[in-house]
Amino acid sequence: EAARRDGAPPIRVADVDVNDMLDALKWLPLAKVMSNQALQNIPRFARQNSRKVNDGFFLVQSPAALAAAYFVHPSKAFKAMDRLRDVQLASRGSGRFQWNLPGEFRFIKVSDRAVLQPIGAGLWFNAQMISMEDLARDEQQWKRDFMKVENYWVKELGAKPHMGKLWGFHRTE
Repeated sequence: EAARRDGAPPIRVADVDVNDMLDALKWLPLAKVMSNQALQNIPRFARQNSRKVNDGFFLVQSPAALAAAYFVHPSKAFKAMDRLRDVQLASRGSGRFQWNLPGEFRFIKVSDRAVLQPIGAGLWFNAQMISMEDLARDEQQWKRDFMKVENYWVKELGAKPHMGKLWGFHRTE
């Protein structure tokens, strides 16, 4: 919803909402195709926007996507992304939930100016897990996988959540 609220309107193709279409087709193995297309098109999107608006940011239209981001010490960057990769690869062929977007990361120089700042000033690695919800059998399926990654990042690597994204996954009985 944040992408829609902040500038990426719902996408309609032939007067059909793309999110509704993905929901109706979630029984198909679309995750691998969507991931492949996302990765192949990143250079084109970045190149186009670099020319148009002098910015490589390319999210201009997006179906409903889930995003969770965490600040990790740069020395633990590889471990963070390696764990995300392991969890994503383990979901291949699952009838419950398959990751369908690549993880993202960036290095961020943080100053001590924000009021709600979860981390101290300095250089940080921002690791993000992203996926489309509509391809999961139900919301509990994607939450389980997000929780696997979050638990490792927070408990093993000392990561701090980005408070503007999804975080705080917890198993309830």
